[in-house]
Amino acid sequence: MKTLAVILIVMGLVIAVTSFYFVNNGDIIVPRNNSTNNLSPAPGNTLQDNSQLSNQTYNIKIQDMEFVPGAINIKRGDTIIWTNQDSEIHTITSDSGSELSSNTLSKNQTYSHTFNTIGTFNYHCSVYTSIKAKVIVS
Repeated sequence: MKTLAVILIVMGLVIAVTSFYFVNNGDIIVPRNNSTNNLSPAPGNTLQDNSQLSNQTYNIKIQDMEFVPGAINIKRGDTIIWTNQDSEIHTITSDSGSELSSNTLSKNQTYSHTFNTIGTFNYHCSVYTSIKAKVIVS
């Protein structure tokens, strides 16, 4: 019984910290800026100095035949992990180019990608092409 209480307390703390850290703005999740880095490269450029890369990890769920959230703002160097929570198979596939290209994901399988280029990356599921979303990297 004590173990269950400890687990519930830890889960509550994780939820509280996560809620404090992220600001939910509709479908777009934006991390709070705790950095003093004012470096702002031109869109589409990558920096040579990897010390300026962010290293946050974000999760996107594939559930009820959609990507949740449908749009997300992240920093260059951040990673997204997609998890398929549907019983149907799905992919994460770039609308143009090859930035995102997962294998077919069955239920509970994941795909991750680190974004090292600034820009907007529109993507879809190649199995159910009406399922679309985007990643905005600054």
